[in-house]
Amino acid sequence: MRANYYEYRNGTRLIPPALQQDIRDLFRENGWSGDVEFDGYVEDYNW
Repeated sequence: MRANYYEYRNGTRLIPPALQQDIRDLFRENGWSGDVEFDGYVEDYNW
């Protein structure tokens, strides 16, 4: 999991939609009321 963090952070691995929703949920649970936005959106095949 630790290697994944750095790959997500550096942009070498994309954050899947389910994980993006988990991140949004964590922000909401901890009191964040603003929008949670990510750097970009890529639509691709899931091989």
